[in-house]
Amino acid sequence: MWRGAAPARVHERAAAEFAELEKAYRVLSDASARGALDDYLAAKAQRAQRQSQETDKRRKLREELERREKEVRAGPGSSPARRRCRAAPTGHVSA
Repeated sequence: MWRGAAPARVHERAAAEFAELEKAYRVLSDASARGALDDYLAAKAQRAQRQSQETDKRRKLREELERREKEVRAGPGSSPARRRCRAAPTGHVSA
C-alpha cells in the first residue's frame, strides 16, 4: 500500500468529481429541477430523432443556417466573407 502524498492533480480531479456529483444530487433531489432536466433531455432526444431523419440537403441547409447564426452572435467582422467585403474597394469616390 502506497502511503506517500498524492499528487495535486489527483486531489483536483477528486474535488471536481465530488462537485459534479453534488450538483447532480441537488438536481435529482429537487422535483422542479428534475422536471426541467427531464424536459430538456426529452427535447434533446426529439431533436436528435428529427435530425437523424432529415435528408442530406436539409441537413446542409440547417448546418449553414446555424453557422450563419453563430457568426451573427459573434459580432460584426467575425465572418471571413464580411472581412473580405470590407477589404474590397467599393468603387465609389467621395468628393
